Amino acid sequence: MFADRANQTTSLLAKLGKSRPIRLRAGEGSRVMRLRSPAVGVKVCDSALCLASVRPGFGRGWVISTGRIEDFAQLPADHFAEKLRDFLAPLRGEEPILVLGLPRRQSVVRISVLPKVARKAQREALALQAEMYKPADEGSFCWDALVRPSNGNSAVSLAFATREQIDRLAGMFMAAGYPLARITLSQFALARLVLRNRPESDLERLVIVDVSATDVEIAILEKGQLVYTRGFLWQPGAVIQQILTSEIRQAFATLRWKEETAAEVLFTAPADLDLAPALAQFGKVHSLKTWLELDGISSADRGDTLGAVALALQGLGWRDADHVNLLPAEMRPSRRRWRYAPTYALIAVNVLLLLAFAAREPIQRGILVRQYKREIATVQKASSQTQQTLEQQKQAYQRIELIRDFQLQGHASLDALVEITQRLPADTWLNHFAYHQGQVDLSGVSKSAAALLPLLQASPQFTNIKFNGGLTRDPSGVDRFRLQLQVKPRP
Repeated sequence: MFADRANQTTSLLAKLGKSRPIRLRAGEGSRVMRLRSPAVGVKVCDSALCLASVRPGFGRGWVISTGRIEDFAQLPADHFAEKLRDFLAPLRGEEPILVLGLPRRQSVVRISVLPKVARKAQREALALQAEMYKPADEGSFCWDALVRPSNGNSAVSLAFATREQIDRLAGMFMAAGYPLARITLSQFALARLVLRNRPESDLERLVIVDVSATDVEIAILEKGQLVYTRGFLWQPGAVIQQILTSEIRQAFATLRWKEETAAEVLFTAPADLDLAPALAQFGKVHSLKTWLELDGISSADRGDTLGAVALALQGLGWRDADHVNLLPAEMRPSRRRWRYAPTYALIAVNVLLLLAFAAREPIQRGILVRQYKREIATVQKASSQTQQTLEQQKQAYQRIELIRDFQLQGHASLDALVEITQRLPADTWLNHFAYHQGQVDLSGVSKSAAALLPLLQASPQFTNIKFNGGLTRDPSGVDRFRLQLQVKPRP
C-alpha cells in the first residue's frame, strides 16, 4: 500500500501557469553542467520494450537515444542485460533513473471523488477506496493514487497492478543491474506531458488517443483532471477509425457529454494510419508530435517512442505528488539525496562570491572615479602640453621617414638603371624601365636578346633574372624582350 505518498494539496491544473513547458531536443546536452542523473523511460509495448534516454538541461530535455528490445520476456537474463547495456552505452557510465510504464490494458484505474479531509484521514480514506475498488478479492495487488482538489472535494485516480506482474518486471531489471525507480502507467505519463505543455488558451477538454501496432489507449481530461481512461487490443486488419469513433462516442455518453461538445483531440499513431479525418468530428485534431513541437526528433514519429520519452521526463525531477508509483517501497532503490551535495555546495559558494564581487564593484568604482578625477585635474594642463609636443614630434618623424624613403628609393632605382645600361651591349635599346620595392621590369629591343641574361647575371647587384614572356622578332631583324630581375639589398 502506498497511500502515504499519494496526498497532495495543490492541484495539477493550478500549477500549469507556473510550470514552463518542456522543450525536447535531440543530442547530448551540455557536457559541462551535468548536475543531475539522466533518466530512461521504458514503455511496455505488448512483447517489446520501447526505451528513451533523456538528460536534463536548462529549460529543456535532451533526448539522447531511443530504441526497442523485442520479445524481452523470452530473453535469458544475460541477453536482456546485454541489450540493456548496449542501449545505455551513450550515457557513458552515468547511472540513470529508470521509469517503467505499463500499458493501460494491463492495469486497472478507478476514478472517484472524496470529500476534502485532513491528510491523515485522507490516507485512511484512500486505503478504504483501494480495498473497495481492487480488481479481485484474491491475489495481491499494488496500488497508488493521484489526489487533486476539485470543487472543494478531492478527485482520486486509483491505479492497480498485480503484485506478480510488478515483481516479474522489477526482478528483470534488478537482475540486469539497473533497478527500476518507478513503475507507473504510460498513459498517465503522456497525459502529464500534455498538461505541462498545454497553453492556457487551449480548450478545457482534451482527448488523448495513443494508437500503437497492437494497443489503443484513450484518455479524456477535463480542466486538467482525468475523467475517463480506456485501453484495449486491436487487430491490424480491423478498421481502427470506426473503432475509435465508436469508443469516443461511448466515452462521451458515459460522461454525459454531447457529441458536438468542443474538445481538442491529440493523437499518436503509426505513419500508415490516417486518423485525423475520423477524429475531426469531435473537435480540433492535432498530431501529438507536431503539437509538442518535436519535429526535430525523428524517432518521435512512433507513439511508443513518445510515450517512453514522457516516462523518462517523469524521472527528471517532476514532483512525486504528480506521479503514480506502483513499485513497492522495499523494492525501490535508495535515493541518494546527498550524492551531489559537494557540487551544489561549491556552486553555492561560487554564487555567494559572485554576489560579493557584484556588491563591491559599485563602491570600488565610485572611489576610483573620484581618485582619477583628482589626478586628472592636477595633470590635465601638463598632459595637454605633452600631447601637443608628441604630436609635433610625430609629424616631424613622419616627414623625415618620407624623405628618407624617397631618397633610398631614388638612389636604388638610379643605381639599378646605371648598372643595367653599363651591362647592356650597344645594339640593345630600352623602351620601358620600372622599379618597385626592389623589383625591376625591363622591355626593349636587341639584335640578340638571348645574350642579355649572362650579361646581367654577371652583375653582383642583381638576382632572379628571367625573361617575363617569350621573345619575338620584328621584321626589321631585332628581338623584342621583357626582363624581370631583383635588386640585391645593400649590406
